[in-house]
Amino acid sequence: MKNPLWALVLAFGIAGVLVEPAQGTPITYEFDVTATSGPLAGSTATGTFAFDSSIIPTGGGRVTSPTLFSALSFSWDGIAYTESNTKTSSLTFDSSGNLIAWSFGTTCLPAGCLVRLIPPGFKDWSVLQSATQSFFEYGRPDLSFGFGTETVRPLAPVPEPASLALLGTGLLGICRRVRRRT
Repeated sequence: MKNPLWALVLAFGIAGVLVEPAQGTPITYEFDVTATSGPLAGSTATGTFAFDSSIIPTGGGRVTSPTLFSALSFSWDGIAYTESNTKTSSLTFDSSGNLIAWSFGTTCLPAGCLVRLIPPGFKDWSVLQSATQSFFEYGRPDLSFGFGTETVRPLAPVPEPASLALLGTGLLGICRRVRRRT
């Protein structure tokens, strides 16, 4: 090969194919909640959460852990929530690796998440989707509470910057080679 740029593009391409990432790909979902009862009836909020694809069991199944999210952004009742102050109970996947059930919120156990309605009172919330139930629940420090609806939908994956850089370098090399031949 006479063109050193082409050799560099080829080397990066081979390295990108042979080197596997140490972890899986982040998978991001958007969720909406709407309070339909209680003191915050009519309030709505939208958030996002992400988890690493490496947690998905081969063939599908349920995964339990309080820290399944790698990222979370959600605001409810004046509090901003992240993956550090939100817990997961479980995520369930079908045989194709699609998320089909979930349980997450502020207070979670392996059996599920809950809203604490005990003194001194807490600002709690939980989202649940199972084969038999789907709801949003929240509690407030004055021990009032309410229920609502929830929806969760996947966001289109965004290529990671390293993949985009590798693709761009490859395309640049191809364009230069084609231009030199003409």
